[in-house]
Amino acid sequence: MPHRPPSFRDRMSGPDAPLGTWLMSGSPDLAEAMACRGFDFLVIDMEHVPITVETVLHMARAVQSRGVAPVVRLPDHDPARIRWMMDAGLDALMVPMIDTPDQARAVAAVMDYPPGGVRGFAAMLRANGYGADPDYVAQARARACLIAQLETPSALTALEDVAAVDGVDALFVGPGDISATTGEIGNPTGDATLARIRAAVERAGRAGVPIGTVMPRPDLAAAMLGAGCGFAAVASDMGFAAAGAAAALRAVRAAPA
Repeated sequence: MPHRPPSFRDRMSGPDAPLGTWLMSGSPDLAEAMACRGFDFLVIDMEHVPITVETVLHMARAVQSRGVAPVVRLPDHDPARIRWMMDAGLDALMVPMIDTPDQARAVAAVMDYPPGGVRGFAAMLRANGYGADPDYVAQARARACLIAQLETPSALTALEDVAAVDGVDALFVGPGDISATTGEIGNPTGDATLARIRAAVERAGRAGVPIGTVMPRPDLAAAMLGAGCGFAAVASDMGFAAAGAAAALRAVRAAPA
Protein backbone atom coordinates (compact mmCIF):
# COMPACT_ATOMS: atom_id res chain seq x y z
CA MET A 1 0.00 0.00 0.00
CA PRO A 2 1.35 3.49 -0.83
CA HIS A 3 2.01 5.96 1.95
CA ARG A 4 -0.90 8.33 2.43
CA PRO A 5 0.11 11.93 3.14
CA PRO A 6 -1.64 13.70 6.01
CA SER A 7 -5.14 14.94 5.23
CA PHE A 8 -7.26 17.73 6.60
CA ARG A 9 -9.93 15.19 7.52
CA ASP A 10 -7.33 13.32 9.60
CA ARG A 11 -6.50 16.55 11.41
CA MET A 12 -10.18 17.29 12.01
CA SER A 13 -10.65 13.91 13.67
CA GLY A 14 -7.91 14.60 16.22
CA PRO A 15 -8.45 15.71 19.82
CA ASP A 16 -7.53 19.35 19.21
CA ALA A 17 -8.99 21.88 16.78
CA PRO A 18 -6.55 22.22 13.85
CA LEU A 19 -4.69 25.51 13.49
CA GLY A 20 -3.37 26.75 10.17
CA THR A 21 -2.50 29.74 8.06
CA TRP A 22 -3.07 30.99 4.54
CA LEU A 23 -0.60 30.67 1.67
CA MET A 24 -0.88 33.82 -0.45
CA SER A 25 2.62 33.90 -1.96
CA GLY A 26 2.16 31.18 -4.56
CA SER A 27 5.65 29.93 -3.62
CA PRO A 28 6.39 26.24 -3.00
CA ASP A 29 9.51 27.22 -1.05
CA LEU A 30 7.63 29.53 1.29
CA ALA A 31 4.87 26.93 1.59
CA GLU A 32 7.42 24.38 2.76
CA ALA A 33 8.96 26.90 5.16
CA MET A 34 5.56 27.55 6.70
CA ALA A 35 4.97 23.79 6.93
CA CYS A 36 8.08 23.57 9.12
CA ARG A 37 6.58 25.95 11.69
CA GLY A 38 4.16 23.48 13.29
CA PHE A 39 0.82 24.30 11.67
CA ASP A 40 -1.73 21.50 11.28
CA PHE A 41 -2.92 22.66 7.86
CA LEU A 42 -2.09 25.28 5.24
CA VAL A 43 -4.60 26.81 2.83
CA ILE A 44 -3.35 27.19 -0.74
CA ASP A 45 -5.34 30.11 -2.10
CA MET A 46 -6.34 29.96 -5.76
CA GLU A 47 -9.17 32.47 -5.39
CA HIS A 48 -7.05 35.57 -4.86
CA VAL A 49 -3.63 34.34 -6.02
CA PRO A 50 -2.97 33.82 -9.77
CA ILE A 51 -1.41 30.36 -9.62
CA THR A 52 -1.74 27.37 -11.91
CA VAL A 53 -2.83 23.86 -11.03
CA GLU A 54 0.79 22.73 -11.47
CA THR A 55 1.99 25.29 -8.91
CA VAL A 56 -0.71 24.19 -6.49
CA LEU A 57 0.53 20.61 -6.80
CA HIS A 58 4.15 21.68 -6.18
CA MET A 59 3.04 23.61 -3.09
CA ALA A 60 0.97 20.71 -1.82
CA ARG A 61 3.86 18.27 -2.25
CA ALA A 62 6.13 20.62 -0.31
CA VAL A 63 3.57 20.92 2.49
CA GLN A 64 2.81 17.20 2.64
CA SER A 65 6.52 16.34 2.70
CA ARG A 66 6.66 18.08 6.10
CA GLY A 67 3.66 16.22 7.50
CA VAL A 68 1.19 19.09 7.15
CA ALA A 69 -2.23 18.84 5.51
CA PRO A 70 -2.97 21.10 2.51
CA VAL A 71 -6.36 22.65 1.88
CA VAL A 72 -6.99 24.14 -1.55
CA ARG A 73 -9.29 27.14 -1.77
CA LEU A 74 -10.66 27.06 -5.29
CA PRO A 75 -11.47 30.18 -7.30
CA ASP A 76 -14.91 28.96 -8.38
CA HIS A 77 -17.16 25.90 -8.81
CA ASP A 78 -15.59 24.71 -12.08
CA PRO A 79 -16.18 20.92 -12.24
CA ALA A 80 -13.02 20.34 -14.28
CA ARG A 81 -10.86 22.06 -11.66
CA ILE A 82 -12.51 20.09 -8.87
CA ARG A 83 -11.80 16.84 -10.72
CA TRP A 84 -8.16 17.82 -11.26
CA MET A 85 -7.72 18.44 -7.55
CA MET A 86 -9.42 15.20 -6.55
CA ASP A 87 -7.37 13.18 -9.05
CA ALA A 88 -4.20 14.84 -7.73
CA GLY A 89 -5.06 13.71 -4.22
CA LEU A 90 -5.84 17.25 -3.09
CA ASP A 91 -9.24 16.37 -1.73
CA ALA A 92 -9.67 18.97 1.02
CA LEU A 93 -11.38 21.69 -0.99
CA MET A 94 -12.65 25.02 0.28
CA VAL A 95 -15.18 26.24 -2.26
CA PRO A 96 -16.13 29.93 -2.28
CA MET A 97 -19.52 31.53 -2.82
CA ILE A 98 -21.71 28.64 -1.72
CA ASP A 99 -24.99 30.53 -1.42
CA THR A 100 -27.55 27.73 -1.69
CA PRO A 101 -27.96 24.03 -0.89
CA ASP A 102 -28.22 23.30 -4.62
CA GLN A 103 -24.78 24.81 -5.23
CA ALA A 104 -23.37 22.71 -2.39
CA ARG A 105 -24.97 19.57 -3.80
CA ALA A 106 -23.53 20.25 -7.26
CA VAL A 107 -19.99 20.60 -5.90
CA ALA A 108 -20.37 17.53 -3.67
CA ALA A 109 -21.51 15.49 -6.67
CA VAL A 110 -18.32 16.28 -8.61
CA MET A 111 -16.27 15.06 -5.64
CA ASP A 112 -17.96 11.63 -5.55
CA TYR A 113 -17.90 8.71 -7.96
CA PRO A 114 -21.18 7.24 -9.24
CA PRO A 115 -23.69 6.26 -8.09
CA GLY A 116 -23.42 8.95 -5.42
CA GLY A 117 -21.92 11.58 -7.72
CA VAL A 118 -20.66 12.38 -11.19
CA ARG A 119 -16.87 12.25 -10.79
CA GLY A 120 -15.13 10.69 -13.77
CA PHE A 121 -13.02 7.58 -13.29
CA ALA A 122 -9.37 7.15 -14.28
CA ALA A 123 -7.07 4.31 -13.24
CA MET A 124 -3.70 6.04 -12.95
CA LEU A 125 -3.83 8.97 -10.52
CA ARG A 126 -1.68 10.56 -7.85
CA ALA A 127 -4.71 10.14 -5.60
CA ASN A 128 -4.57 6.34 -5.83
CA GLY A 129 -0.80 6.06 -5.63
CA TYR A 130 -0.63 5.83 -9.42
CA GLY A 131 -2.66 2.65 -9.34
CA ALA A 132 -1.03 1.14 -6.24
CA ASP A 133 -3.99 1.70 -3.87
CA PRO A 134 -6.74 -0.83 -4.65
CA ASP A 135 -9.04 0.61 -1.97
CA TYR A 136 -8.99 4.16 -3.30
CA VAL A 137 -12.25 4.20 -5.25
CA ALA A 138 -14.23 2.67 -2.40
CA GLN A 139 -12.74 5.09 0.14
CA ALA A 140 -12.28 8.22 -1.97
CA ARG A 141 -15.30 10.20 -0.81
CA ALA A 142 -14.82 9.22 2.82
CA ARG A 143 -11.27 10.57 2.65
CA ALA A 144 -12.31 13.85 1.03
CA CYS A 145 -13.46 17.03 2.75
CA LEU A 146 -15.73 19.67 1.21
CA ILE A 147 -15.57 22.98 3.07
CA ALA A 148 -18.40 25.24 1.95
CA GLN A 149 -17.52 28.92 2.22
CA LEU A 150 -20.42 31.18 3.22
CA GLU A 151 -19.75 34.76 2.11
CA THR A 152 -23.04 36.56 1.50
CA PRO A 153 -26.16 37.45 3.50
CA SER A 154 -28.16 34.81 1.63
CA ALA A 155 -25.48 32.20 2.34
CA LEU A 156 -25.56 33.00 6.05
CA THR A 157 -29.34 32.79 6.04
CA ALA A 158 -29.09 29.35 4.42
CA LEU A 159 -26.37 28.10 6.82
CA GLU A 160 -28.41 25.24 8.29
CA ASP A 161 -29.69 24.14 4.87
CA VAL A 162 -26.18 24.11 3.39
CA ALA A 163 -24.84 22.27 6.44
CA ALA A 164 -27.49 19.59 5.98
CA VAL A 165 -26.41 18.75 2.39
CA ASP A 166 -24.95 15.26 2.12
CA GLY A 167 -21.28 15.72 1.22
CA VAL A 168 -20.74 19.04 3.00
CA ASP A 169 -18.15 18.20 5.63
CA ALA A 170 -17.46 21.65 7.09
CA LEU A 171 -18.31 25.32 6.72
CA PHE A 172 -16.10 28.39 6.58
CA VAL A 173 -16.75 32.08 7.24
CA GLY A 174 -14.00 34.59 6.61
CA PRO A 175 -13.93 38.02 8.27
CA GLY A 176 -13.15 39.84 5.04
CA ASP A 177 -16.19 38.38 3.31
CA ILE A 178 -18.43 38.81 6.33
CA SER A 179 -17.34 42.45 6.75
CA ALA A 180 -18.98 43.13 3.40
CA THR A 181 -22.29 41.92 4.87
CA THR A 182 -22.11 44.17 7.93
CA GLY A 183 -21.26 47.51 6.36
CA GLU A 184 -17.68 47.18 7.67
CA ILE A 185 -15.99 46.06 4.45
CA GLY A 186 -12.23 46.25 4.79
CA ASN A 187 -12.43 46.03 8.59
CA PRO A 188 -12.30 42.30 9.35
CA THR A 189 -12.11 42.90 13.10
CA GLY A 190 -15.11 45.20 13.37
CA ASP A 191 -17.53 44.49 16.20
CA ALA A 192 -20.48 43.70 13.93
CA THR A 193 -18.35 41.42 11.77
CA LEU A 194 -16.98 39.42 14.69
CA ALA A 195 -20.47 39.19 16.21
CA ARG A 196 -21.88 37.80 12.97
CA ILE A 197 -19.09 35.22 12.77
CA ARG A 198 -19.73 34.15 16.37
CA ALA A 199 -23.44 33.80 15.58
CA ALA A 200 -22.60 31.60 12.58
CA VAL A 201 -20.29 29.48 14.77
CA GLU A 202 -23.10 29.00 17.29
CA ARG A 203 -25.59 28.02 14.59
CA ALA A 204 -23.14 25.57 12.98
CA GLY A 205 -22.56 24.01 16.40
CA ARG A 206 -26.28 23.43 16.81
CA ALA A 207 -26.38 21.93 13.30
CA GLY A 208 -23.54 19.58 14.20
CA VAL A 209 -21.21 20.66 11.39
CA PRO A 210 -17.64 21.97 12.00
CA ILE A 211 -17.09 25.58 11.04
CA GLY A 212 -13.83 27.47 10.68
CA THR A 213 -12.52 30.96 10.10
CA VAL A 214 -9.31 32.92 9.59
CA MET A 215 -8.29 35.84 11.77
CA PRO A 216 -5.56 38.45 11.26
CA ARG A 217 -4.34 38.21 14.87
CA PRO A 218 -3.48 35.27 17.13
CA ASP A 219 -5.70 36.49 19.97
CA LEU A 220 -8.73 36.62 17.67
CA ALA A 221 -8.00 33.17 16.27
CA ALA A 222 -7.75 31.80 19.81
CA ALA A 223 -11.01 33.54 20.73
CA MET A 224 -12.81 31.96 17.79
CA LEU A 225 -11.55 28.52 18.75
CA GLY A 226 -12.81 29.23 22.26
CA ALA A 227 -16.18 30.24 20.81
CA GLY A 228 -16.55 26.83 19.17
CA CYS A 229 -14.78 26.91 15.82
CA GLY A 230 -13.73 23.46 14.72
CA PHE A 231 -10.63 24.84 12.99
CA ALA A 232 -9.02 28.22 12.54
CA ALA A 233 -6.27 29.92 10.59
CA VAL A 234 -4.23 32.95 11.60
CA ALA A 235 -2.92 35.49 9.10
CA SER A 236 -0.94 34.34 6.03
CA ASP A 237 2.58 33.71 4.79
CA MET A 238 2.61 37.14 3.14
CA GLY A 239 1.16 38.73 6.26
CA PHE A 240 3.82 37.19 8.47
CA ALA A 241 6.58 38.20 6.04
CA ALA A 242 5.34 41.77 5.75
CA ALA A 243 4.89 42.16 9.51
CA GLY A 244 8.33 40.70 10.20
CA ALA A 245 9.97 42.99 7.67
CA ALA A 246 8.23 46.06 9.07
CA ALA A 247 9.19 45.12 12.65
CA ALA A 248 12.83 44.58 11.67
CA LEU A 249 13.01 47.95 9.95
CA ARG A 250 11.47 49.72 12.93
CA ALA A 251 13.92 48.02 15.29
CA VAL A 252 16.97 48.92 13.21
CA ARG A 253 15.89 52.54 12.71
CA ALA A 254 15.10 52.91 16.43
CA ALA A 255 18.43 51.47 17.57
CA PRO A 256 21.05 53.92 18.78
CA ALA A 257 23.75 54.72 16.25
